[in-house]
Amino acid sequence: MGGEPTCLRPATYAQRLTHDVTHEDLTAVEAAGFCAGVVRAIDIVRIALEAFGRPIYVRKEIVHNRFVVEELQQKGAIFVDSVDEVPRRTRDL
Repeated sequence: MGGEPTCLRPATYAQRLTHDVTHEDLTAVEAAGFCAGVVRAIDIVRIALEAFGRPIYVRKEIVHNRFVVEELQQKGAIFVDSVDEVPRRTRDL
């Protein structure tokens, strides 16, 4: 069970299969953090900003966390829905 990447985990896999999970079956985790892929994506944008300066155009918001998105925007990341929105002769990820 320790390998499940969830913030709240059922006490046992068998319990999850045999009945509805209740509050008593869950264990709260203090800090969940981000998965490795999300951490890598955030790091890539930060590294690009340090290496090339602002602005850096990034296709789609790379994480569903407004605090991280706002931090990256403040540093110079501009999130776009399509590469067609990126001006010519600019850096994009």
